[in-house]
Amino acid sequence: MSNAVNPHDAYFKGTMADEENVRSLVINTVRKEVLEKIDLGGLEVLTSEIASTDLCSNFTDLRILAPFEDRSIEIILLYEHKSYVDTDIALQILRYKLRIWELAVKAGEELRPILCVVIYQGAKKWTAGTRLSDRIVVPEQLKSNFPDFGFELFEVSKADFDLIVGKPSFRAMIYLWSQSQTKDRKSVIRRFLQILAEGYSSGELLLNINYLISVENINDEELIEIASETVIREGDVEMVTIKERWIQEGIEKGIEKGIEKGIEKGIEKGFERGIEKGIEKGIAEGLVIGLSTSVEIRFGDAGLRLIRQIRENPTIEKLNELQKILKEAKDIDEFKSKLEDIS
Repeated sequence: MSNAVNPHDAYFKGTMADEENVRSLVINTVRKEVLEKIDLGGLEVLTSEIASTDLCSNFTDLRILAPFEDRSIEIILLYEHKSYVDTDIALQILRYKLRIWELAVKAGEELRPILCVVIYQGAKKWTAGTRLSDRIVVPEQLKSNFPDFGFELFEVSKADFDLIVGKPSFRAMIYLWSQSQTKDRKSVIRRFLQILAEGYSSGELLLNINYLISVENINDEELIEIASETVIREGDVEMVTIKERWIQEGIEKGIEKGIEKGIEKGIEKGFERGIEKGIEKGIAEGLVIGLSTSVEIRFGDAGLRLIRQIRENPTIEKLNELQKILKEAKDIDEFKSKLEDIS
């Protein structure tokens, strides 16, 4: 099995690292008569993960130990990655529960009741039922010998978002889930960031922006524009970090594109010297493209007025030095001053 980090897993686990978000998830997904018996102040997230195995590989799981009247129960929240109905989900949950109980027996621990909640984000109507007996037809005479059970189903697309309670980071997550099938992604991203803007920490902003970068088909310039209009406060340290990442990626893309064009031009000439010069010119042009884009991203229209000066005698050494200056400059005046010094 691959060890690559799934961005959906990382986002879900990152959001659920906040105890308040864990409580909100329980409050919004567990039915009322059960919720009334749970001590929400005593919830404890268990670290062991079962869904990371092949038992429930299509899910991200969250195991919670919850005080329930005079005993403890486990609440298992399974976030389904797929957007279609899985008819075998009850079988996967059965294996999941059995694995938990087997591990408890092996460790000499008590067997606790398990309440399982499936979070379904698909747009299609759920047709798989919510009991094992919905998957297996059992004759009446055999029902007393059949280990039937049910699970809770939280259909995100049907949830009334106005009734969702919790921190902005939690509500933003639920909103994004609910809009997974919406085609107008820019509008979804804008509303998502507007919800987040109601209140966020540095870590929450980085988590959410990085998640958008990983899963949404939107270019950096568009995302910067939407974020600047909705959630980003001028001078936010976390946004500087994000912009630096975009700047570096832009420069690297420019270098790669420039090298490719330079090699192509050099090969066309067919001479070794031509190839060397073509590569060198391509690298310089790539650096110019990346650096110009980065200056515009960081300083806006004021940065555009510096691009002509950047393009004057664009040696690789000069452009590398300007790249370093851009990263370290506190503001446009400092960058402009140092640009004039090396021009």
